[in-house]
Amino acid sequence: MAEPGGEFPGVLEPERFFGRIEELGLLRRQARSLLRGLGRSGVLCGRPGSGKTELLRQWHKTLFREGEILPFWYPLRHSLFEQATAGGDLVAALALQALAFKKRAPGLLDRPLHPVELAGALRTAWGDGGVLLAEALAGLEQRPGGPEALVRAALVPHRFAALTGTRVLCLFDDAGNLDAATGEGLWPEEALASSIAPLLATLEDENLVPRTFGQASASRLTLERLAPLSIEAASRLARSLARIGGLELGELAVAALVEESAGSPYYLGALVRALAGEPGTGTLDVARAAAAAACDGELARYWIELFARAMPDRRTRAVALEILIFCLREESGSLDAGRLAALMLKPAADIESALAGLTRAGVVRVGFASVVVDGDPVLRDVVQALYRREFGRMSPAAVVASLASEKVRGAPALRRRRWRESARVALRGMFCAWAGQRVPADCFDAAAFRERRDAAADGAVDEMTLPRVISVAAGRIGEAVSLPGLEVDALVWALRGEAGAPEADVAWVVRFLPGGSGGCEQLAQFERDISALQMAGELPATRVVRWAILESPLDGAGELAAARLRLSTSAWPQLASLAQLLGVAPVPPPPGPLAAAEPDFEIELVIPRAADVELVAARALEQLAENLAIDALATGRLKMAVVEACINAFEHAGAADGRVRLVFSVRGSRLLMRVENRGRPLASLPPRAAAGREARGRGWGLTLIRELVDEVALEPREDGVSLVMVKHLGGGEHG
Repeated sequence: MAEPGGEFPGVLEPERFFGRIEELGLLRRQARSLLRGLGRSGVLCGRPGSGKTELLRQWHKTLFREGEILPFWYPLRHSLFEQATAGGDLVAALALQALAFKKRAPGLLDRPLHPVELAGALRTAWGDGGVLLAEALAGLEQRPGGPEALVRAALVPHRFAALTGTRVLCLFDDAGNLDAATGEGLWPEEALASSIAPLLATLEDENLVPRTFGQASASRLTLERLAPLSIEAASRLARSLARIGGLELGELAVAALVEESAGSPYYLGALVRALAGEPGTGTLDVARAAAAAACDGELARYWIELFARAMPDRRTRAVALEILIFCLREESGSLDAGRLAALMLKPAADIESALAGLTRAGVVRVGFASVVVDGDPVLRDVVQALYRREFGRMSPAAVVASLASEKVRGAPALRRRRWRESARVALRGMFCAWAGQRVPADCFDAAAFRERRDAAADGAVDEMTLPRVISVAAGRIGEAVSLPGLEVDALVWALRGEAGAPEADVAWVVRFLPGGSGGCEQLAQFERDISALQMAGELPATRVVRWAILESPLDGAGELAAARLRLSTSAWPQLASLAQLLGVAPVPPPPGPLAAAEPDFEIELVIPRAADVELVAARALEQLAENLAIDALATGRLKMAVVEACINAFEHAGAADGRVRLVFSVRGSRLLMRVENRGRPLASLPPRAAAGREARGRGWGLTLIRELVDEVALEPREDGVSLVMVKHLGGGEHG
C-alpha cells in the first residue's frame, strides 16, 4: 500500500499564489456554504501548469489551520498506478489526516502509524467516527478489490461526516485518472451529491467532467475555470519568486519569463528556478534556461510524468509524441483520427488510444472532425525536445542549443504577438467605455493632433460624439466568402446618432499598422481589404469607419495618403489622450528593439587559431543581431566587420596559444563588439594601406571596418590590444 498522507502539503510562501486571490475568495464562499450544510461538489479546470494543485494545497493548509472544516487531500494519480490498493490507500489517507486534524498535530502526517495503533488512536479521538474509519480501513485491506473498492472508499467521507457532525471537504487532485481506474463515470452519485462532505476535484479540461463522473452526475457539479495569470500578475509573481531565489531581474527578463510561461504559475516558478543556475539574468539567459528546463529539466519531468500517468503504455506514449509533432507541424484544425491514421501510416486503433491518453492529459481536444492541440508554448518545447532526443538521436546539449537558438530568433515575433494580444484586450476595454462621450475630433486624425500639439493651442477644439458600442470582436473576417481574410484588431458594432435624429448602426474596423514611410502601402491595402469585404457583403456597404492605429508617426506622404483614403488615424499619444479622457487603462505601446531598454549584458567567446573559425564568431553575432531586431543588411555588415577583425587579430597575435577573445555587449542603445588579441600590440594602420599590401588582398582591415560600423577604437592592453567596434541601435549613419 502506498504511504498514506505522504503528499500532505507543507508550508507554502504566499508569494507563490499572487494573482489567485479571486479563486481563494471563491473557495472561501464555498466553505461558508459547507458550514451551513449546503456544500456542493465542484470541479476546478485549468490547463496543465495553471496552478490547480498548488491552489488546492493552499486551501488545504488554510482549512486545516482554521479547524472548522476537515480538509481531506488526496492525489488521485495513485488510483492509476495502484488500482489494487487504491481504495485502502484513500481511506488510510483520510484516517491519518482526520487524526492529525482532531489532535491539531500536523506532524502526525510525517510518521504513518501502524494499522493497529492508528485504529486505537482513531477510536479515542473520534469515537464512533473513528470506529467507522478503522473498520473501513480493515475491510479494504482484507478485500482491496480494485475499482469496486475505490468506489466503496469514495463513500467513507460522507458517512464519517454524517456520523460525527464534522464537515469534510474532499480535495481530489488529478481526477482525470478516475476514468482509467474505475471505468467511465463510476464515481458514486451519493458521494457527489453530499452536502456535508462534498468533493472539489481538479481536471485539465471541462470536457472530461461527464467522462470522469458520469453524464447524470456531472450536472450536479459546479464548474470553475482557472484562467492564466494576467501579464501584470505574472510579472509581479516573477519578481517575487526571483527575490525568494536571490535573483535580480530587469524588466525585459521579467517580460521574457512571462512570455515563456504564458501566464502559468507553475511554469513561471520552474523557469525562475532554472534561471537561478544561469550565469546571468538577461533575456538570452532566460531563453537558455527555458530550453534546458524543457529538454531535461523540471518542465520536461513534469510533462513526462503527466504523459506517463495518462498513458502507462510506452508504445502509446511514442505514438502520442508522433501525433503531437505531426499536428504542431501541420498547424491544421481539420485533422481527425481517421485522417491522422492515413497520413501517419499508423493503425487506427493506435491513433485512437494515443488520442484518448492525450485527452486525459488535457493536451488535445478531439472534436467531430478535428484534433486541436493546446497552444501551450512549454508543451511545444517539451514535445520538440522529446522528439529530437527519441527520434532524432540528438544529445541533450544539442537539443538545448537548438531550442535556445530558435527562441532567440523567434523572440521579436513572440514579443510582438504577446503585445498585440494585450493591446487588443486594452482596446476592448476602451471601446466598452464609449457611450456618447464628447472627445476632441483630432483624436482620430494624426496630422491634426500633431499640429495642435506643436502649436500648443489653447483655443476651442472641434469635438465629436463617440457612438454607443454594442459588441467588440477581433480576428479574421472574409475567409467565409473565399477572400484572403483581413486580420482586424477590433471589429466594433455601434449605434450613432446626432441630437434629435434616430440612431443608425455603424461598424468600426480597427487595425494596428506601421507608420513612417512604410505606412502608405499598408494604409492602401487596409482600404482595399475593407472595400472587398463590403462588396462581398461581410461589412455594410456604408457606415464603416476605417481606423488605423499607427505604431509610429506617419510622414508627410503617409498623412496625404490617409486623407485621400478617408481613414481615421491615431498614433500612441492620441490613444493615451483618449484613454485619459475616458478614464480607462491606456493601450500599451508597441515593443521597440530589445536593446532599447535591455540592461547591460555581455556574451564572451574565445576562439582558437583554426581554418574559418572566425565564421563561428560571425554566427554568434548573427544570433544576437536577430534578437536585437537588427535588419539583415546591417547584420551582414556587422558580420563582415567581425570576420575582418578576427583575421587581423590572428595575424597580429603573439601569444603561444594564438587565441582571440571576443566580447559582444549591449550598453544602452549601443552594441559593442570587442576583439582582443594577446602577445603583442597591434600597430595602427594608416587610413589607406600601401599599394603593395593592397595588391596582396590584405592591409585594408581597419579601413574596411570603419566603413561597416558606426565607431571604431583601438584600446591598448598590457599584453595586447582590443579593437572595439560600435553599432548604434537607435540611429547613427548605419542605424
